[in-house]
Amino acid sequence: MDFHRISCGNDNRNAFHFLDGSSFRSKTNTYHRLRFFFSVLLLLDGLSQGRSRGWLSFSILLRLGFSFIFTSLFLLRESETIYPILDLGIFKNKRFVSACIVSFFYGAGLYGSVYLVPLFVQLVVGFTATQAGMLLIPGGFALGVIMLIAGRLTDMYQSYKIIIVGLSLFAISFFGLYFLKDSSYFLMIGVLVTASRAALGFVIPALNAGAIQVLSRDYIAKGSGTVNFVRTLGSSFGVNVFASLLDWREELRGGANLDAFQDVFLIVALVFTLSIIPCFFMKQKEETYV
Repeated sequence: MDFHRISCGNDNRNAFHFLDGSSFRSKTNTYHRLRFFFSVLLLLDGLSQGRSRGWLSFSILLRLGFSFIFTSLFLLRESETIYPILDLGIFKNKRFVSACIVSFFYGAGLYGSVYLVPLFVQLVVGFTATQAGMLLIPGGFALGVIMLIAGRLTDMYQSYKIIIVGLSLFAISFFGLYFLKDSSYFLMIGVLVTASRAALGFVIPALNAGAIQVLSRDYIAKGSGTVNFVRTLGSSFGVNVFASLLDWREELRGGANLDAFQDVFLIVALVFTLSIIPCFFMKQKEETYV
């Protein structure tokens, strides 16, 4: 089974859990669930197979077209129902929308790098699967430790500043991977990978706090669930996009070599540099509620 389909299933499972699950189970019919599920499934499937089948091929256009239709029907019903899965009114808050954008990039970076880095060290550096997994272990510990520190810092400073630090460090770590001249630099690769995980540790506590502190009490639970779902959705898109980019660069670079991976590292670094921009819209001058 393709990884993107597994990720899509996780997205929808988490959506049902996070997005006001009790109202969903009691008030939303099965057809609405299916519309939501297939809108995401078809979109991810179309994106993942677009390069191999051709972006203008009938099968890809059919997938993307039906994804658009199902998404439109889903949003239309959400705007009319008394018990929505996703309360669209919450997106009237610009700071919350900015937080969702950052959350999407966070998920893409977290899970996309988990996909990309092990492939790099196995196909280019020559690691075994076990060695590739062990390379990520220090980053996992760093992620947990930095999250504790970031939580304390979020109590002291506005959340957008902490998020900018995390996204900047993540971009810098991938710029570092791009500038590697030799894939045999084991220590440097390990440091950069660990730094990228630690960088993401700065983001999540501040992101959750920054997203909900601008919402009224009635929207806090919905806002928290929405941010979590957007992050999970970003993870699936991150894996799909990273895989498609790598496939594209491999074709141009003559295989899965250092140059192909470095091209993808550069694109990731640039995208995360741009993702800093929405953070400035999260700046809170005064109490702001939906």
